[in-house]
Amino acid sequence: MLFAWTVALMAFGRVAIRGWSTLGDDFNPIWQAVHSLVEGGTVYGEQSGNGSFVHTPSAALLLYPMGWLPEGTASKLYTAAVALLIPAAFFVAFRLADEKARQRMAIAAAIFAVSMPLSNAMGLRNTDPVSVALFATAMVALASDRDRAGGAVIGLAVAIKPTMVLLLLLPLLIGRGRGTVWAVAVAGLLNAAGFILVPHSVWFITSVLPWLRHGQSTADLNAAFTGVPDALGLEAPPFSTAAQVVAALFFIAIGVAYRDTLKADVFTAAAFLVVAGLVVPPYSFRSYAIYLILAAPFFLSRIARPIEMVAAGAATYLIFGLDQGSFGSSAAQLRAAAGRVVLAGLLFLILRRTSEQASDEPSPLPQSAPATASAGLQQSG
Repeated sequence: MLFAWTVALMAFGRVAIRGWSTLGDDFNPIWQAVHSLVEGGTVYGEQSGNGSFVHTPSAALLLYPMGWLPEGTASKLYTAAVALLIPAAFFVAFRLADEKARQRMAIAAAIFAVSMPLSNAMGLRNTDPVSVALFATAMVALASDRDRAGGAVIGLAVAIKPTMVLLLLLPLLIGRGRGTVWAVAVAGLLNAAGFILVPHSVWFITSVLPWLRHGQSTADLNAAFTGVPDALGLEAPPFSTAAQVVAALFFIAIGVAYRDTLKADVFTAAAFLVVAGLVVPPYSFRSYAIYLILAAPFFLSRIARPIEMVAAGAATYLIFGLDQGSFGSSAAQLRAAAGRVVLAGLLFLILRRTSEQASDEPSPLPQSAPATASAGLQQSG
């Protein structure tokens, strides 16, 4: 285990050092946008495209302080933050996991540290690592019965980057509806402030969202299930829409069927929502797989049967494999999408087995039964 942790730390350190000398493909548009905001301009354009700022108005407000710094300084500070936040999220998941998951976590960390998703995340330097760390913090709060704090942090994470917007439902799935109310309220208020304070924020609706829905859903970028038709050459919108409907119905069905199992603990519910967030959306980058850090405690503690181990191995290779080609390779994105579909199947297998095991357990006798029986014997005596 010590060897695996050593490999993970060395590999992650190498990726972080390599990223120190570059600006980051996604960081540059972010800094340019908030710097424009500092100078009295807007972060959006009437026509969105590659290199545009495509984040929410709330993200523009929250990232606003970086616009006051020179680009090189801001890039290095943000690189250092990302280099700390990703392992911090992994450490939080490790500390909250059970003993079985902890024993496997070192190997998982080593695989993750040399994976393409981590390399992409560090190379792009988008805001996803910040959201991952915030979500991990929210899981700690929810596990400690601090519903309002957990919900508020989830709302902040979604306001920064709504990649995993489904995690707004995390408190609700585990029976903490008040947490979801707080999450929605915080995310809503921050976005409302963004729409009020950011000039031409309506362009986010008229320009950014249409481009995210259609311009990004290409075979060269899409690692979501909806990208499979594109990668196969079926680029007509009905095929991608049909794939998205099928994926959504699948998760709705297992969410309803295994709602009691999902309610059992925060890790089970988080894994369900994270996998759904990787499969269902109209597009999803390969780097978004870093959100699987939040699902690691569930999968690492629950995988038991041979078929589950085979599925886990296949999903790991397809999602985190080293030889997936360049970032813009259609084949690479197709393999990543296939890995996420396998992961969804693994999630279903584990939820079904867990539900069956729970239903097979004998119901405990009522506490009053022995006392009632004793009273009956005394009366008959």
